[in-house]
Amino acid sequence: SCTSRMVVALMTIATSTLSFLLYSGILATLNPLIVVLLLGLSALNSLALRYARRYSLARREEAAVLENRLGYVEEEARDVRAGKDIRLYGMAGWFTALRERLMDDYSQVRRDIAARDFRAALVDALLLLLRDGAAYAYLIYQATQGRIGAGDFVLYAGAIAGFGGFISGIVGQFGLLQDASERMNDVRSFLEQCREHGVPMAVLTSCIPELCRAALAHHRILDWFQGVVYAQETGIGKGEPELYRLAAGRWGRSPEDCILFEDSPGYCAAAREAGFFVAGVRDPLYAGREEELRGLCRGWVEDFRRVPEPLLKRVLGTCGQPAGRGSKQ
Repeated sequence: SCTSRMVVALMTIATSTLSFLLYSGILATLNPLIVVLLLGLSALNSLALRYARRYSLARREEAAVLENRLGYVEEEARDVRAGKDIRLYGMAGWFTALRERLMDDYSQVRRDIAARDFRAALVDALLLLLRDGAAYAYLIYQATQGRIGAGDFVLYAGAIAGFGGFISGIVGQFGLLQDASERMNDVRSFLEQCREHGVPMAVLTSCIPELCRAALAHHRILDWFQGVVYAQETGIGKGEPELYRLAAGRWGRSPEDCILFEDSPGYCAAAREAGFFVAGVRDPLYAGREEELRGLCRGWVEDFRRVPEPLLKRVLGTCGQPAGRGSKQ
């Protein structure tokens, strides 16, 4: 989840910062300018990655809009109630052409983002080569001039490698932290929209109960939910369909009346088997299993800033019903 990734990122940043200070002190005894060189080129590297990230975020909104439109067209085209009108007015070709155009536009946005990410990765590799190469060249020069011994050479070589790794780690974790924060803000906005429309919401989580309660209370959203089911307290694993049936019962609904937002393929499979309407949520953690996840779900959320229209209608259509159209933490 975004919360766990943020905790891991903060811990990694803390440990990497301490290691960075230690290695900086070691390299400063060789030559303080080496530290300045490594820091300067690392800063350039960070700027290049941040530029690519900003571009990706800017185009993400555009991609989300196109995906929303594409989902709406596909949903309407599958609606059997409109079949007669589609045949009567010869709209099949129009629907097909519209879908192809939207798909082309969406694919182009994705290609543009991938191309920019590739260029950023290329710049990243070149700057890393220049950064570490220059430092190692100076170190080799010092060794060939007899100014440092074999033991010192090994020590400084390890310090250069570690220094660069810790800098890259800090930059990377800050990027992950920012991404997780933005995703959490998007989720909160979606929950606010549901709340404003009177959609009953609940939480089903495998998180440690104390941590979950503290997080919900900290973000002042605990009272947004009509119930919280903790897998740990039930003694049933989140990968078991029985947990979802139990949760639906506690919420006073049948499983078929519940919508679950989930990012784990295993949990999606269990909820689907229990009878839930499952909406998959894109998560970089499961990037390699996205096709599997999509196949398990009846709805899909690429970005909570733009929930697909058919799914949003289904969610907001629960207004006024008893709790059970579950939200997942």
